[in-house]
Amino acid sequence: MLIFDSDSLHRVKTLKKGLISAYSPESWCKGKSLPHYAPQFVRLTPICLTNIGVVLKQIKDMDKAALESEMTTTLDKVINLLSKQNDATLEKRIRPGAWTIGQLGWHVVKATRDMTNAPTRKADRKFDKYVEDIEDVFMNDNVRLTAPEALVPEDRTYTVEEVLKALRHNKAAALNIIREKDLTEQVMINELPGWGYLTRYEWAKLMVYHVTRHTKQLVEYFEEI
Repeated sequence: MLIFDSDSLHRVKTLKKGLISAYSPESWCKGKSLPHYAPQFVRLTPICLTNIGVVLKQIKDMDKAALESEMTTTLDKVINLLSKQNDATLEKRIRPGAWTIGQLGWHVVKATRDMTNAPTRKADRKFDKYVEDIEDVFMNDNVRLTAPEALVPEDRTYTVEEVLKALRHNKAAALNIIREKDLTEQVMINELPGWGYLTRYEWAKLMVYHVTRHTKQLVEYFEEI
């Protein structure tokens, strides 16, 4: 738990023995930043910050544990749903002219692909600026979305085993990114119209909303048959 003795941030303390530091703004240098994660305690050694108030507010606002839980629940739901199906079911189409169940499953695989090694940069804006906009788009059933070419599944036969294997791999990668990476950094691939380059945090939330959208479609389909 971090405590500031004044709004000027002239002193920073922690409430755990061995984790106490106090610095004046003059002692902070430029060009570096505090690691962006949200543990209960943050070890403060001489930190180089241009704006410690902004950075520490981001750490407070971003609850990694909650995001990890949300990602786990979301991906487990679609994995469990597909694990109850057989290969023949994956050949069926949700509706005439639509993708097969297997294609939809593989679309989810493509949409949750491992981004561990994607290039990033420090963001010049709030890490969750576009989260509400992303939710408004992907969680609105009245909005028709067209998949970009990179996320269009191949027109072929899919097996339950291959889809589940890929989804479990992507789940493990996504959770590792949430735990280990700086989620405030922007991912420098897939610049999106109107949003630009999303932060890792925004990508994680987009992944959650996107998978939730298609899981709902699958649930409705399986309830009808």
